[in-house]
Amino acid sequence: MTYDIFRLAPLLLSGGNVPPAPDTITDADIAAHNALIDKFRQRIIPLQGASIVKIFNRAADLSSRTAMEAAFRRDLPEGLVPEPFLMDITWENRAPYAFRLAFPPRHQVIFPERLGDPQNSCLFKGIENIGVPLRKGLISSIAIQHATLCHETLGHATENIAMPHAFDRELRADIAALCGIMKDTGDTRAAETLIALRQVIPLRRIHETNPPDYEHALGLLALSNIADYATGPGLKQAWGLVGACITRDTTDAGLIRMVDTLAGAGKTSQALTRERCRVLAAAYQMAREALSGEPSFHDRIAGENPELLAQANEYLFHCAEALVLLCEVEASELGLQSSTRAIKSAILSPKPR
Repeated sequence: MTYDIFRLAPLLLSGGNVPPAPDTITDADIAAHNALIDKFRQRIIPLQGASIVKIFNRAADLSSRTAMEAAFRRDLPEGLVPEPFLMDITWENRAPYAFRLAFPPRHQVIFPERLGDPQNSCLFKGIENIGVPLRKGLISSIAIQHATLCHETLGHATENIAMPHAFDRELRADIAALCGIMKDTGDTRAAETLIALRQVIPLRRIHETNPPDYEHALGLLALSNIADYATGPGLKQAWGLVGACITRDTTDAGLIRMVDTLAGAGKTSQALTRERCRVLAAAYQMAREALSGEPSFHDRIAGENPELLAQANEYLFHCAEALVLLCEVEASELGLQSSTRAIKSAILSPKPR
């Protein structure tokens, strides 16, 4: 399998100031949002254990502080009154995107995804300004709301609080989103869009800071949460099993067991975390140098660490695949060719001038 890094890099690292897409929210959009929130409020009850999970209605509960407080108090067990500071923090942190706040040991607060154009959602943050148009009809607004509610409720709201690594929590929640999509709607396009976004966006987030070399990119990853959301490879690996094992008849309890199995029960070690960061930093540096046509880093690791070179090439190959799904670009334009051979870049020698 091959790709042409000289064609991939200008697209992968492209960007610019792109105004948000206009949001058009209809009565039907609000009605669909209301129905989805009601469904997940009932769905989380048998799964929440000792926690109290509050899912806010974006259209009704966050219109004012008064509405938010009323929603917070609604349906609480008798005698339980939330501390004022919980409502202060909730109001101050009401995100425009899907988000979860946890107040151990009892309260969890979930904000659903915003209504409006899908490309203004949290899932697309980091790729909305890519240099070519995104494909039309990738995912609908209600499908994004559904996927992010699966991520937050079936994923984060049911996770083992002992999971020490943020990456494990995000991978598990993303797998829960894939499982929820397949159980509820069977929308494979929405699931594949989520996987593609998680593959591409981490490198674009690195590029926003524009570290000058591999070592600086590695330092950025150590100090930020970028690598925590680099779940694309894990999702791609889990995707085949999700499609084979999750059906409309799967119970939510069975779904959670499958999520835990596919996520590996949170076994990431510090060594694996460092390896993931090295692969991301190497893939970024290879793409960055391809823009200048001077692949000195590639030449260095080809001799010093061929395994890292192979891992970075694999990551970039799957980025190319993801961009073909997400953007109005064809596989041939990125030099994509599939075969049974190992993944490699098209000849990585200095670009002809």
